[in-house]
Amino acid sequence: MPDSILFLPECHVDTALMRTLLYDRQKLITHIKGAPKVGDALHQQAERYGTSRLVIAMVDNDKHLFSIPKLQPFDQVVLQCEEPGCLFVVYRHRDLASQYLIVLDPACDGWIYGNVQAAGLSPTTHRLPELLPDFLGFTKRIQAEEQPEIVGLLKALRSSSPPAYGLLAAFVAERLGEAGQAGW
Repeated sequence: MPDSILFLPECHVDTALMRTLLYDRQKLITHIKGAPKVGDALHQQAERYGTSRLVIAMVDNDKHLFSIPKLQPFDQVVLQCEEPGCLFVVYRHRDLASQYLIVLDPACDGWIYGNVQAAGLSPTTHRLPELLPDFLGFTKRIQAEEQPEIVGLLKALRSSSPPAYGLLAAFVAERLGEAGQAGW
């Protein structure tokens, strides 16, 4: 059984989502910029901790994602969500069962928007743009995870727990339990 856990979100919006999924347990999160660096970080964690640490990375789907050499070993599908507008797949490393890669499709900001729509929430309630293109523009701000509008919307999303969000939250909670971090 792993004795620790680490989450590696790829961008600021992924970090905001991960903070919400973890109920703001920021000490378990290390923000990484870009999928290639996520691959590097996963590789470094494997070298340093082997299977004693669970590592869960989150990236946006990109047509070149699996051309990144250090992400290629993530080829075992362990969970798949096909909710329209909020797809995701969780892959496990073929040789390290303690490493997972969550791939969101569309990219995290669009994925959040799809979940917001599925939950019947309105972005305008949280002072965010109603239309997808404007919403995506807002989320591109630097340090999106610190924007109170995004944080508020994500907390509302957590409370309403639409199907895709709920499935992802359950996966994260199960991994926390495996690492002895269960219970908020």
